[in-house]
Amino acid sequence: MITQKRIQIVIFIGIVIMNVLPVSAITGSIGNAKMILYPEINGWTTTTIEKTILVKNTNNVSVNISLKLDENSSKFLEIIDKEFILEANTEKKARFEIKVKKEGEYRGKINVFFTPIEGKEAGVVLPSTIIVIAKKNQGESAVDESTDENEEVVPVSENETGNSKISPVIIISFVSTLILLAVLIFLIYLIKSKKKKAEMKDSNKAEKKENKKIKKAEKDKTRKSEEENGE
Repeated sequence: MITQKRIQIVIFIGIVIMNVLPVSAITGSIGNAKMILYPEINGWTTTTIEKTILVKNTNNVSVNISLKLDENSSKFLEIIDKEFILEANTEKKARFEIKVKKEGEYRGKINVFFTPIEGKEAGVVLPSTIIVIAKKNQGESAVDESTDENEEVVPVSENETGNSKISPVIIISFVSTLILLAVLIFLIYLIKSKKKKAEMKDSNKAEKKENKKIKKAEKDKTRKSEEENGE
């Protein structure tokens, strides 16, 4: 028989599952999520600028870090620190170079991937947007801009093209929550259904018992009446 105690056990197991699953996911954080640079060029030689992206491992375990360019970025960006291991709760400035020769606006992204060294936990990817506005005789009015705030990320995982998708951990957690909710609703339905049947059964028993009393009373009355008439 399904009882209130069993429902509580199911709820407890569901809560444990929902709490355990997200813990296994890798998270990530970077500084310089967006840079706007104004290099001055002369038009016949390549201007090279070295910049960095602050990569932070906010996990309690070591992670693999890899930096990859998107399709457009390879025309003017070159990564120096492509891959490295970052210890737990440490950070590193990953170096890259900007190389421009002609005037114009260049846009690209460097994707920073955080993946576990061991295990099959989902990794994360964070993009750093690089905008370069190259001109001759920029002057002092052109000042490089960059966002120093850290950018956090919801767990996502890397595919072969370097794009991001929803983490399997989040999907599993969401599905588990839905399953738990469905089981809970089903159990409540069963309890109410059984309770209703029990009430109907008790009501029928009481009705039958009352009918028996009425019939017995009628028989007793008839018998008494016959005895009086016989006398």
